[in-house]
Amino acid sequence: MKRQYMRQGDPDNAAFHHDLYRTVGHGRWWVMEQQPGPVNWAKFNPDPLPGMARLWAWEAFAHGAEVVSYFRWRQAPFAQEQMHAGLLRPDSEPAPAYSEASQVAEELKLTGLDGPVGKARVALVFDYDSEWAWEVQPQAQGFKHGAHVRDIYAAFRKHGVDIDILSPKTKSFAGYDIVAIPALFAWTEELREAVAAFEGHLLIGPRSGSKTKNFSIPARLGPDLSPNLLDARVMRVDSIPAHVSVTVKGGGSTRLWREKVETRGEVVMEDNEGVPVLISQGKLFYLTASGDRALMQRIADYLIAEADLPILSLPAGVRARSRGGYRIYVNYSASAATLSPASDESGYVIGGTEVPAAGVTVAKLATAG
Repeated sequence: MKRQYMRQGDPDNAAFHHDLYRTVGHGRWWVMEQQPGPVNWAKFNPDPLPGMARLWAWEAFAHGAEVVSYFRWRQAPFAQEQMHAGLLRPDSEPAPAYSEASQVAEELKLTGLDGPVGKARVALVFDYDSEWAWEVQPQAQGFKHGAHVRDIYAAFRKHGVDIDILSPKTKSFAGYDIVAIPALFAWTEELREAVAAFEGHLLIGPRSGSKTKNFSIPARLGPDLSPNLLDARVMRVDSIPAHVSVTVKGGGSTRLWREKVETRGEVVMEDNEGVPVLISQGKLFYLTASGDRALMQRIADYLIAEADLPILSLPAGVRARSRGGYRIYVNYSASAATLSPASDESGYVIGGTEVPAAGVTVAKLATAG
């Protein structure tokens, strides 16, 4: 993965943080220091593919950014950060990103892209307390709340699904088709209320509700939900080294974190040891383990099918996001990709369009003229 996207970055990493900070900023956010070329602070600092400065800017605007500000204007010829690229070279001549930033500015004028990002149909809950809690007590080295959330996020995003990130203080999930609550440290009263009232499909990830707000194991054990919602209790935890995995019947593997669960719910997926991996009770699903990419994709695909959610057929490395009557396609691949005709009811027309390597295609709603 790192080798494949060495000069572009993980196709879902920047987008995830854009969606997260849109929530943190209550709908308003800026990119303060966009990378215009090689940086200076990593162990290795590859030169981005031509076009990436434009792609990263469009990715940010597609997710609701009001401003993309570059660090920096001119590459300094002195001091600690002299190897960090700018829009201008150290001799004040334009660097490659200069023309790409100018191109984005002109494209934004032509499209008139503006306004807030519309509500998505899928949402994930991200909880900073959970991020810190599992750093304090990882139990399985390498298990992280943020990584688990991003794995689920990426699985939905590969289908062109727009995603909102929600606060653990969210009181209602109304309007969403699918909501995921991955690796939640402890329930808030607001989330309990939202879960009980939600009529859509709900995925609760491993470790959720495994602690009280005072960091104790709850009396009725995790996931600490009413049996009317989910009749399941985590009886024992199995944490395994990162190089070990347990195959799940039908595809994918569990890794790092596994729970042995006592349940009266329906076992939708189980591993080769007969341990339940995905449990359902009506539209509520409980994932008992962290998994590899193949398993997380299976989980997302299953929920999408259950919720009958419209998706896009995107080539590998291509992602899409909608805003203000436009759908922005970005190609993180190092080779060109061809978009197939849109098959959902949204009305975007993009059939047969080739997106260059590190390229961007902006499609307008057919009904928008």
